[in-house]
Amino acid sequence: MLQENLTRFSQKIIELSSITEMDVCVVNSNLVRIMGTGRYYSLINEKAVDRSLHNRLFQSSEKYLLVKPHEDKVCNKCEYLHDCSGLVHLAVPFKINKNNMSLLLTATKDHYKKELLNNTSLYLHLVDYFNKQIEKESHVLNDKNAIDCANKSIQSLINLIDKNVMIMKKDVILYVNDHLKILFGLSPSDSNDYVQNNLRFGSVKMNDKSFQLSADISGETRYFSVYSRTIDKVLGLKLVFVESARSKNISFFDRHIFLSPNIKKAIDIAKKVSTSNSTILLEGESGTGKEVFADGIHYESDRSQGQFISVNCAAIPETLWESEFFGYADGAFTGAKKGGKMGKFQAADKGTLFLDEIEEMPISMQAKLLRVLETKTIIPVGSNKQVGIDVRIIAATNKNLEEMVRKGFFREDLFYRLNVIKIHIPPLRERKEDIIPLANYFLKGFSINKGGRVIELTFEACDCLTKYSWPGNIRELKNAIEFAVSITNNTYITPEELPVYITEESNSLSSNLYQIDTIKDFEYNALRTCIGTYGLTEKGKRKIEEKLGISRATLYRKLKKYNLR
Repeated sequence: MLQENLTRFSQKIIELSSITEMDVCVVNSNLVRIMGTGRYYSLINEKAVDRSLHNRLFQSSEKYLLVKPHEDKVCNKCEYLHDCSGLVHLAVPFKINKNNMSLLLTATKDHYKKELLNNTSLYLHLVDYFNKQIEKESHVLNDKNAIDCANKSIQSLINLIDKNVMIMKKDVILYVNDHLKILFGLSPSDSNDYVQNNLRFGSVKMNDKSFQLSADISGETRYFSVYSRTIDKVLGLKLVFVESARSKNISFFDRHIFLSPNIKKAIDIAKKVSTSNSTILLEGESGTGKEVFADGIHYESDRSQGQFISVNCAAIPETLWESEFFGYADGAFTGAKKGGKMGKFQAADKGTLFLDEIEEMPISMQAKLLRVLETKTIIPVGSNKQVGIDVRIIAATNKNLEEMVRKGFFREDLFYRLNVIKIHIPPLRERKEDIIPLANYFLKGFSINKGGRVIELTFEACDCLTKYSWPGNIRELKNAIEFAVSITNNTYITPEELPVYITEESNSLSSNLYQIDTIKDFEYNALRTCIGTYGLTEKGKRKIEEKLGISRATLYRKLKKYNLR
């Protein structure tokens, strides 16, 4: 009976660990770890130290949230004090067939630490349901209400994840979060069974960690890039969905929002060169959307059936460059994965490799990249065998590479190999026409977290957003809208709900006598802001007429005058 209960409990714990991406450990009254995930998996059947958090739990029988592991007095005598990688620990006592147990939920990353601290009651609620379910007699374990309560708690947790997530066991869908249901054109109230019975999936392209999937949704075929992570051999996979540009057979670039002629020029070039295999260099400030461009070029190209592999060159330690890009052979070094590992170039074979922040690549690695571009072959670490590759390179930088070449920080020969086709992506301050349409796009997405209700920008808020200089570009705009949506209790965003630094800069510009526009400039900006806010649908035109106090004929005349149609 104890073993049966442990098995049922462990399966739910594995689900919890995977969904929250936190490590879980269960210890019995003898301080022996009887199950564990993540960092605790290798410690199963080993004894926890006598002076650990588990021991305190058995003595007090009270839940304990350990926020500062290296400072809390409960850790003072723990032998792992200086080696502990946990940022926050949630410890909960429970019983299985009258046997005392301790459950430890550990966040090892800052993001998950915040999730655990902000939603502690929800995690406790879920664990309590598990405990009650296990503590009952075996015939009660099948009680539908108890199981439903536990499943609802897991569903609540998965809904906290700001991604499109599905949990599958073999071919059965266990959980689908609200973000993914909305992406599928469904209601958050639709059951997981409804998703299972009403969507038809077909695999397109697959490797060990990601694949592309087609889905028949409302009579049309849509495509998704799906990133998988194994939860457990029994429980299956956690899948994260990202919609591909090929959905609805609409051009990738036509699916993105732009009015500015500056960005239109860059997009026109990207469309034309997407069909070639030439190397591309994208130049633009941080946050301007260089990866979006690279992704678009890939999906508009003949390589769209292959993988789009994105690498941030600034995030790779110098000692790992070769193994990350070229992979390694079996036994290449101590700790190497058995059987070797595929590198980024092999993963992107027949597809596209996007090298973001290329200026951060070490000079020694630049020489090896140049060789790959010239020979179209790689040699995995620990091997002497050349492997042929067919990869298109798209590089991106927010620095002046020509200046870096002159100063000796970047190889001249590599620069010319990368700079075959250069596309400059303008900063947001040079494409002010796009600020409000982009803001409304983000607003629609973040409104999902507010129960899906419609939230709009007031005219005054639009004015503040348009006047701000946006040094962080589109990324900063997205963050500002997320902030405003998070704090508003209304169905509209006012200047008071925007970040203070935005309204302060806007007010400063408004009070500057030298910033007075001509009537023509004022008229143009007012029209542009209204179009971004309300659009040019029939309903939008009526709102613009009402806001500006003009007739339909005057509106058409002004639209033609300023070429805003």
